[in-house]
Amino acid sequence: MSAAQRQEIYTPYTALIGHSGLDAAFNHVVQTVELMLGSEATRLQQQNDHLLQPVEIMGAQIADLRGQITNFNGQITVLRDDRTKLQTQVERLQEKNTSHLKKMVSMAAVKHGATRRTHLAKGRETRAQVWQDCKARVMVDNLPPPCQELPDVVISSKEHIETLVKRTFTTDKEMYGPATSCLQPIFSFLEGHFLMDTHAHRNPDGQPDLCVYRGQRSMLTISTFVELKVQPNLTDSDLGQCIDYLFAMQRYQPGRSVYVALLSNVMKNVVMTLRFSLNNNDSPGSTRGDSDYHPRITLTGELTLVEAIGMIVHYLRIDGYDAPKSPFSPELGALDSIIGSPTSSVVGVFQVPSGETRELMAVKVVPEETAGYRHEIDLLSPGPVHTPDWTDWTMRNTVPDLVWDKPDNFEFGIRPVGQPFRKRYMPTTRSMQGCMRDVLSALMWIHKHGIIHCDVRTDNIIIVPDPETPGLEITRAHAVLIGFDSAANAGKITHYAGGYICTPPKLLEHMAMQRRCQLEAEKRVSGRYTWDTGDDTFQHVQYVPAPADDTFQHVQYVPAPADDLHSFIVLLVQVQYPHSFHRFDSGGVQNPDSFEFSQLQLM
Repeated sequence: MSAAQRQEIYTPYTALIGHSGLDAAFNHVVQTVELMLGSEATRLQQQNDHLLQPVEIMGAQIADLRGQITNFNGQITVLRDDRTKLQTQVERLQEKNTSHLKKMVSMAAVKHGATRRTHLAKGRETRAQVWQDCKARVMVDNLPPPCQELPDVVISSKEHIETLVKRTFTTDKEMYGPATSCLQPIFSFLEGHFLMDTHAHRNPDGQPDLCVYRGQRSMLTISTFVELKVQPNLTDSDLGQCIDYLFAMQRYQPGRSVYVALLSNVMKNVVMTLRFSLNNNDSPGSTRGDSDYHPRITLTGELTLVEAIGMIVHYLRIDGYDAPKSPFSPELGALDSIIGSPTSSVVGVFQVPSGETRELMAVKVVPEETAGYRHEIDLLSPGPVHTPDWTDWTMRNTVPDLVWDKPDNFEFGIRPVGQPFRKRYMPTTRSMQGCMRDVLSALMWIHKHGIIHCDVRTDNIIIVPDPETPGLEITRAHAVLIGFDSAANAGKITHYAGGYICTPPKLLEHMAMQRRCQLEAEKRVSGRYTWDTGDDTFQHVQYVPAPADDTFQHVQYVPAPADDLHSFIVLLVQVQYPHSFHRFDSGGVQNPDSFEFSQLQLM
């Protein structure tokens, strides 16, 4: 402050306190203000220092986090490298597995008419490989020409047949017309039959050259067929093609006893038959799956064309050797397709009769009313079992609806109509996991209502694709549990009627124990031996003496939810490791000394 400014401030007070007193007062005030400002500055500096300490700490923490991020990035790089290596190994294993699977022919697939579809792309299993595999499985029997008289209708046409044999053909197509003209009168002599050249009509692809139909032109009514070849020798590919056609006939006509065909180049002729026999003379009334039947193929060669035609005509006169009449009610209308052939029944696809939309249903028909048929109707009919959880959409999608029933013809219709349980309909891991969860949900639902399915296997599961998913490009699908004809009430003693592969562990253990008792008894002179182990594990199982070839029909047990869950685990193993079940003869489960019995016990 300048002297002039001080003088200007001091002047009013000079007269009052004098010059000396005013200077002292002013210096005191200045000192006081300076002291206050210094204290405030010190306080602000301390506060600033206090605020800067967390910033420094946060800076150190940020630097530490940056170091950790760098370490994590290094670990992620290592994990990515490991993932790449694992993906490479998985691809190699998949290629190896695919290579092995191509060498195998699943007889379950063969039973569904899929040894090799005629419309499969090149590169898949060839017809020659199918034939060679059938021989490797000891499925083929060669029979000598039969010693039987020719039918009169064949004798009357013998001259025409011999004229056909003497002709020369350069292509297969040249043979169809003359062969049809020659053979048509012979097969027309059989009641309700007629022969047709399929190449001269608009028939679905994949039918044989000359087909003998019964009543109408359809795969459901083919009694036999003639496959003509122009080459001088009949090859394995030709034989494999006939096997394809025979299995296709079996798929559409599951009720027949024998399927007959003729492979010919007019000079060399082979009559081929296909029949299926129950494993170990199983009871016809039991519920078994497709894998519980053994296909047998017979070949009769060294025949003239006259003898071969006579043999075919003789076969078609035998009951069960020609196409059966349609088992479905006429009111159902046109049959869309045959989708299943369980034991003693047929399953076809029709439109729902009372539906306003073109909705499809799967109709199952049985030849006579059985306990399994009535039980399945009772379970699927709307009633107390369905009502409690029927609002649960998850549960509703995993169990079929009964939409049509005709008791007087022993047939009923359910929906939805799905695809067989095949991995190609579950292309992704997520879709397969979802389908398996659906099966488990269905089991939980029926167990909640006191029902045990007793037959959880691939034959009794269908895959229903998402309606928005076209064709086989399936990305979303759900599974539906079907086949309740073997179901039983929980806690009530009954006979086991499910598939061999679904046999409950307690029945296997009981059968093993009975076998041990039998072996011990054979060692005793008296021939009778009672074995008491002190173990009450099998008190819930009762054994009724029975012939050795029909064990399951005489074993009584108490069904429990654990039985279905065990079958579900076997199903999981079968899906994940299909090669483990390659050539698994399920009929061997009846024999406690068999390999199949011991394998099923280990699961």
